Amino acid sequence: LQIRMPIIVIGGGLTAIDAATEALAYYPVQVEKFLFRYETLVKTYGKSYIEKNWTEEEKNIANEFLNHAIQIRNERILSNTENRHPQIMELLKSWGGVTIVYRNNLIDSPSYRLNSEEIKNALAEGVYFIECLQPYEITLDNYNHISNIKFTSKDNNKKTLPARTIILATGTKPNLTSIQESQQLSSLNKDFTHTFDLEGNSRDIISSSKFTKKDSIFISTDRKISIFGDLHLPYRGSVVKAMASAKNGYPTITQLLKEYSQKKDDCFLKTVNHLLKAYILDVEYLTKNITKLTILAPLAAANFKPGQFYRLQNFEYNSLNIENTKLSIESLALTGVSVDKDKGTISTIVLNAGGSSHLCNYLKKNEPIIFMGPTGTPTEIPSNKNVMLIGGGVGNAVLFSIGQALLSHNCKVLYFAGYKKTEDIFEPSSIEKSSSNVIWCCNEKRIEPRRTQDQSYHGNIIEAIEQYQNHTSQGTNIPLHSIDRIIMIGSSHMMDAVSYAIFNQYRHFFKQDIKVIASINSPMQCMMKEICAQCLQKHINPITKEEYFIYSCKNQDQPADYVDFKFLHDRLKQNTLHEKCTAQWVNYCLAKLPIHDTK
Repeated sequence: LQIRMPIIVIGGGLTAIDAATEALAYYPVQVEKFLFRYETLVKTYGKSYIEKNWTEEEKNIANEFLNHAIQIRNERILSNTENRHPQIMELLKSWGGVTIVYRNNLIDSPSYRLNSEEIKNALAEGVYFIECLQPYEITLDNYNHISNIKFTSKDNNKKTLPARTIILATGTKPNLTSIQESQQLSSLNKDFTHTFDLEGNSRDIISSSKFTKKDSIFISTDRKISIFGDLHLPYRGSVVKAMASAKNGYPTITQLLKEYSQKKDDCFLKTVNHLLKAYILDVEYLTKNITKLTILAPLAAANFKPGQFYRLQNFEYNSLNIENTKLSIESLALTGVSVDKDKGTISTIVLNAGGSSHLCNYLKKNEPIIFMGPTGTPTEIPSNKNVMLIGGGVGNAVLFSIGQALLSHNCKVLYFAGYKKTEDIFEPSSIEKSSSNVIWCCNEKRIEPRRTQDQSYHGNIIEAIEQYQNHTSQGTNIPLHSIDRIIMIGSSHMMDAVSYAIFNQYRHFFKQDIKVIASINSPMQCMMKEICAQCLQKHINPITKEEYFIYSCKNQDQPADYVDFKFLHDRLKQNTLHEKCTAQWVNYCLAKLPIHDTK
């Protein structure tokens, strides 16, 4: 996570307090680590090599981090000489520090009502707290990143605060995704306003003035499904309440399980381990920068539908430890390229674009991994339609399962597969199996088609669409004016350019009611649907200009004419300095291995 000072936290709950204190503690750790790695890398490879791909903004941020880290280091040296504690907090405050801004009085805030001690401790640690200010405008710098935030007070006075990082902790809505996605759950007990205890007695939560029956955690009389946290109305609204629901409810689950025979425990655990645990079966290097992972994960494979994806990490205890660095893989969003539900295997493609993706090359056969999913919304698969798929680079992997599903639903599939270089091409047979016609396009040179119904153009996807339109002949070709919908996946810039062309200069190529779907590659963290908001994406209604936000990890397939691609570009740039530096550090560490593999 890349944060800069000054830091503004908006909100008055316990989450705001936690965010402020953690940001204050994290910042010096962040910049000191950056300084250590930067100096080590420059000493090894030279400054020009390390900074060759840095933008002007990234260089400015790097200089800011280096300057702050050097001041911290000098203060630590001086304090050691003077035999005193280092005054790091004074430095943090001089750089703007961390400020919580709340719209009401402190004593009216949720954090004060729930746990005033946390506020007291936060203030003692150096966090500022400003009352009765409501934000109304954010000012951006030349790089479209935050520079100031403007507030208005209750008496309409204006106040501007400098800010390089804004953390929103303004409350949440209940997370009811599990109900929304399960017809079985929603049909059993709408909104779960009635719960049942161990004896099967019903309780109306809404009409109860105070909920006291701690074992009323079941949503049906058969006691097969229990609810906690946001799903359970009395405990809805906060992590503290969710923890209380688990604390109060787990004895009921324990008591219920005692009614069942323990003779089958070994068999049950063996089955659960087989279904839920995930292992690496194979690591295959398709190109210089593309790796194919085959994973054994029976339940994850059984539940997969085209368009969904998974979250992959390795276990820290299996991570390489080099130069005092645990080379753990951060959460990676990976799409299921091919799934064998009978064998319980999933194949997925990894593009070597950073430190974590590079570390996937070092996963070993039979190594246990963390593999969550499938998550996201399955791609809508129509029947008896003409569908155009557009894939850019590694994005083509996402379309394999989608194209095959479309063909199985009696659709005709026109597939534009685009690449920068011919060395980027992988599994061309999978593209052919996913299409009626393939239009190959490559910036470097023309790709020779392997089937008579396929075509190839030298250039990018936009140029290929125009050339295809101009040279479409009768026979096996699918004319653009017959296309009912378009599904595209690739880099944000590719999808932005293609979307603009389709709705502007190429508008007359297609039907007036053409449906264009973009699989949005927002930055992601939890991938658990509407939790962390890292994947937030801005939409703009093309007719009314209304603006609203959605979570890309919940639904990655989005109407391209609604997507604010500029917002997406800026979101993808928010951590680029750390991402580039980390990738170089990982390469530096891997070079220390006894036999360095330059995969």
